[in-house]
Amino acid sequence: MPGLDAGGGEFGPDGRYYVTMRRRRTIGAIPATLGEKTGFLLPEGIVPFPRGFGFGDDGQIYLSSGVAPSGEDANTIVLFDRSGALRTPRLVTDPELSPLDLELAPNGNIVVASEWPFGAPDAVTSVHEYDPVTGSSYGSSRPSAPSDSAGPGDGDSAASGPASRTTSSAASC
Repeated sequence: MPGLDAGGGEFGPDGRYYVTMRRRRTIGAIPATLGEKTGFLLPEGIVPFPRGFGFGDDGQIYLSSGVAPSGEDANTIVLFDRSGALRTPRLVTDPELSPLDLELAPNGNIVVASEWPFGAPDAVTSVHEYDPVTGSSYGSSRPSAPSDSAGPGDGDSAASGPASRTTSSAASC
């Protein structure tokens, strides 16, 4: 696949493997049978710098866009319908988000790893959680300073999101 420059990837609901194509600024589609013709899920140049993405249960596509090598940035999550048509160009507006990877939690919420400002020596890494319909923040978690006693899950949680809960306000909408 020319110009692949792959970032994140995952299997879609149709069984194809999808990968972000950073130089072409889109998501590529690779058939389940690798000898078949490849294509694009979204038009080329759709976002400044595609990062992680995920498929909602309803077929919607959530794509995180970060800072491109040119310095152009979106630092948001963009929403497309199942046909690939742009639905919401800026679902999330969060001044501390520079998305790296994106996953949809079992309850449907958007969970995003972030490094802000991206590439800066003093960048802060965090994990953010957002409502998949409104883009509203459920909060973020930032790791605490390293220590000998810190274990998995130890960190400074700015807020407690509902991603690990079986019910949430987003799930009840």
